[in-house]
Amino acid sequence: MTDQKGMRFPCPKLHGRYHEMAPNVVPMDYTKDPDVKLPMQLIINMPELKENPFKERIVESFSEDGEGSLSFNDFVDMFSVLSEMAPRELKAIYAFKIYDFNTDNFICKSDLEKTLNKLTREELTAEEITLVCEKVIEEADMDGDGKLGFADFENMISKAPDFLSCKAGSVAVRLVIIDNNRQVLTSGKMNSPRIIRTASRWLKSKKEF
Repeated sequence: MTDQKGMRFPCPKLHGRYHEMAPNVVPMDYTKDPDVKLPMQLIINMPELKENPFKERIVESFSEDGEGSLSFNDFVDMFSVLSEMAPRELKAIYAFKIYDFNTDNFICKSDLEKTLNKLTREELTAEEITLVCEKVIEEADMDGDGKLGFADFENMISKAPDFLSCKAGSVAVRLVIIDNNRQVLTSGKMNSPRIIRTASRWLKSKKEF
């Protein structure tokens, strides 16, 4: 909700959270539209993000200045998208931004490698990471350009209806161990017990995106 100047009326609860992180900087009265931004380090230490391996990328994706600092409006946007009530399409847009580490509007092999390393806390070998990334691109790259555009990404997550309710990044692991019929993949080295064990553990650790 906005006023005639386009400024949002602050959600009291979120405004309280934002104020608590830096009470000496964030005023309680927002009617004067203060130009205040909180640094990433304060945001990523919030309980909702502290244990998320993608916390920095999440905050960067909502930062209007692109450097990770959040204005109150950025802060509201972030929690709106993280909410269970957010439209699936909106969640998909920001999930794509989070995985696009190099911000080139594509999810390439390098982006997937970073995603998987964060998800598995670097428990897989470089060879296993490469196999996983190749499989994800093979499964999802509809136009054969070797990377995933947003249309590829949308199509991919449509095959995993509960994906956007899971921990950010789980799609990479999910595609490693299940096909469209949710059967364990057994082609080549993709049935590596360690890959499946690591992936399965992360799939069981679902939490709200």
